[in-house]
Amino acid sequence: MSDWTDMTLDDVAYIQIGGTPSREISAYWASTPDSGFPWVSIADLKENVIVETKERITEKGILHSNVKPISAGTLIMSFKLSIGRAALAGVDLYTNEAIAAIKPKDTRIYSELLYYVLPIVAQNAITDTAVKGATLNKASLGKLSFRVPSECRKQKKIVKILNTIDRTIAKTEALIEKYQQIKAGLMHDLFTRGIGADGKLRSPREEAPELYQETAIGWIPKEWELEFLDRLTQRGSGHTPNKSIDSYWSGGLKWVSLADSRKLDNLYISDTDLEISELGIQNSSAVIHPIGTVIMTRDAGVGKSAIISEPMAVSQHFMAWRCGDKMNSYFLYYLLASVQKTDV
Repeated sequence: MSDWTDMTLDDVAYIQIGGTPSREISAYWASTPDSGFPWVSIADLKENVIVETKERITEKGILHSNVKPISAGTLIMSFKLSIGRAALAGVDLYTNEAIAAIKPKDTRIYSELLYYVLPIVAQNAITDTAVKGATLNKASLGKLSFRVPSECRKQKKIVKILNTIDRTIAKTEALIEKYQQIKAGLMHDLFTRGIGADGKLRSPREEAPELYQETAIGWIPKEWELEFLDRLTQRGSGHTPNKSIDSYWSGGLKWVSLADSRKLDNLYISDTDLEISELGIQNSSAVIHPIGTVIMTRDAGVGKSAIISEPMAVSQHFMAWRCGDKMNSYFLYYLLASVQKTDV
């Protein structure tokens, strides 16, 4: 790639660090969303372009602090705590001291390309020998190096391709969110109204009160029965073998922990971050649950559920239900999922 060149951030861009007006002086902070000036914290770095912020500062706050104006179109990036969160300023704004504004000095680097390149470089830098063990600051930011096409037109072409991908991802995520909401609404109707004799969703109680009965948990169809889950399933929980004994963690048996929560809510769980040994099972209260067992987190994010697709154990942060003739595993999974969406 002879047409690519190595650069350091200091060589091609100005770096400007923000600030925070005194929290003790209310006159420095705008009291309404339509007053003052946008002030960006790391919590605001959730979109590609920042237009609105949770907090806004006043002219007095600007005059009595070390905040600096940042013009629309400028790249901003966090370099403390959550390193590498980046966005483009959609309006003129200000930032706190954990965010750097980065503006190209000339046409050697295209600002939007830095939006894609710099976060990765910054995140890798904390383990790089040049800044190892150090928190990124203005000086270490300036030392960040990266390789990009020498010609700005090629840089812009790369950005155009990446922008197209981003737009596609955003549209896909919006569709997924829309269908998740539709699914949540349908599950709620199915588990509160049910299916009538004609195979269609039963009319709501407001339209057909004669089809419903009032119970301790609310209105349910007349032909439904109210029963405790423990009478329909065999309930259990999990346990964690001693983490300091290596032989308990020699592998072989899947073990679900809170670290696997990201894998839940996808109907099945088949892979876990950790595995335990038969010895770990024997010397603890851990239990191997059979295929088809429904598990659900009971703390630290209550209500995330899944069905296990192979025998495995769970940590003490999970409940587990073994279903039989009185309760279908899939029905229980979707019932728990509907409760999570509405009540938890």
